[in-house]
Amino acid sequence: WILPALAGAAALAIVGIAGLKLSPLLKWLLVFAALGALAGVLYVRMRTDRAFPPESILATVRALADGPKVDVARLADEGMDGDLLAAFSGLEDTIRSLRQEKSRAEKVLSEIGDGIITVDADGRVALVNRAAEAMLGAESLRERGDRIDAAELHPEIARIAHACIAGGNVLSSEIRLSGVPEKVIGVRAAPFSGAPRGDIALLLLHDISEIRRHEKMQKEFVSNVSHELRTPITAVRATAEALIAGAKNDEELVDRFLNTIVAESDRLSALIDDLMDIAKRESGVTPTRATEMNVAEVVRRAYAPVRPLAERKRIEVGFDLPDDIVVKADEIQIVQLVRNLLDNAVKYTPAEGRVDVSAVREKGEVAISVRDNGIGIPDGEVDRIFERFYRVDKARSRSLGGTGLGLAIVKDIVDGHGGRIEIETELGVGSTFTVRLPGEVEQP
Repeated sequence: WILPALAGAAALAIVGIAGLKLSPLLKWLLVFAALGALAGVLYVRMRTDRAFPPESILATVRALADGPKVDVARLADEGMDGDLLAAFSGLEDTIRSLRQEKSRAEKVLSEIGDGIITVDADGRVALVNRAAEAMLGAESLRERGDRIDAAELHPEIARIAHACIAGGNVLSSEIRLSGVPEKVIGVRAAPFSGAPRGDIALLLLHDISEIRRHEKMQKEFVSNVSHELRTPITAVRATAEALIAGAKNDEELVDRFLNTIVAESDRLSALIDDLMDIAKRESGVTPTRATEMNVAEVVRRAYAPVRPLAERKRIEVGFDLPDDIVVKADEIQIVQLVRNLLDNAVKYTPAEGRVDVSAVREKGEVAISVRDNGIGIPDGEVDRIFERFYRVDKARSRSLGGTGLGLAIVKDIVDGHGGRIEIETELGVGSTFTVRLPGEVEQP
């Protein structure tokens, strides 16, 4: 607006310097022209200022912050300056991108399997994801915004968080949470500097219960293997020493001791075979080769090595096996599976008892059941009978020549075929083991 005013003043000055004789009327016309130009510019400027006062611009910024899309076309129609429009459009794109990144980050935090907790410099929980809530049983922790010390968490969580913030070091620890089964959580705390409220501790929680459980099982496995190998060797050595000491002169003792050596040797051989079988399965050396097999034929093959023991104990074994049931599975492994179940049933069934084997088709599966009227399994023991070397009655199992690995091998074979095994048992009445295998083959 200064330029029109200066133009009018300059015109008057030039007229004076040039000595031009203008009438007073013309001079006033020049002044009025300058003032008119100034008034026009001021009018346009005032209209622009009225269209977008600071309050209107603030309202537009708030609209961006609240989330709705800003109507850029409407703002342009209302006369907003082009540079300002471009700035608002760029700001809108930036905010949209940030919201998308925030949404993705929240989705990752929500779905990630590991627990994440952040604790600020004041000791307050700033963030906790679902996995952490589930692991620690603190579903309402995020809503309360508790101090980590006051939250109902394992005390080691608070200790490692404070130590991490104070020392600025990465720390690791483990906590054990009571329950059945016990839960073991690995905790790793890392400092994070530059947060708005000062340094924070980022806690990463990982459920290592299965790892610790497997480590414990491995230790128990090694201990059990040592014990099981030592037992028959000790018996053979003791028998041999007795023979050397003079029992060899007594024919009756010699026969009994030699039978003991043979029995313990057989037991040791069976144990080594089972151990080798498990080792091969775990290393992948024994793949599952599925072929079409007749279930009745497989069961009869599996019963052959068990039959002498059943006859000695005068146990009646019944079969309900339709000849037309065919399943696609590894025949060698299924023979071993059924043999182990039959061997187990015959060993734990009293003399003159009964064992029944049946097979049926059920919804695209083949179910093979072995039922006995033996000693049964006590409550609380069923979930553990597939563990290696686990025995319900340890003394009785050893006296019967069991290795404690038969049912563990059965479970491995069933899992390898994508099947499942079910148990019905009653103490003193008997047990029924049912193996369900997928892959029934329809017969023409």
